[in-house]
Amino acid sequence: MNTVNIKDIKKISLPKRDIKVLVGTGSPINSLNMTFGVATIPPKTSMDPHAHNKEEEIIYILNGDGFVYIDGNKESIEQGSVIKLPIGSSHYLFNNSSDDMNFTFCFHPPVIIGSYDKK
Repeated sequence: MNTVNIKDIKKISLPKRDIKVLVGTGSPINSLNMTFGVATIPPKTSMDPHAHNKEEEIIYILNGDGFVYIDGNKESIEQGSVIKLPIGSSHYLFNNSSDDMNFTFCFHPPVIIGSYDKK
């Protein structure tokens, strides 16, 4: 399979966010080299600080605004922002808006969903 619709993907609940994996191991579109999906953070909520010790991550903010914290540095984010997270960086997002924040994520190499080190 090379195409999928997000409405057909089962939601996975992680601490303070929900995700749908569209491409990657165990998803309808298998990939040995990457993981790609979408995530939602509720209003006025932040993810827990964490790090991926083997994967690089790219995040694209679809809607909402707030902050990203990377290794203790705070940066503003909004619709259209792109975030590059180096391997091993401690990071989390805070949704400062009154609506859900939605974003895409992409990992290389592929990640096992929910496997990260809390920081």
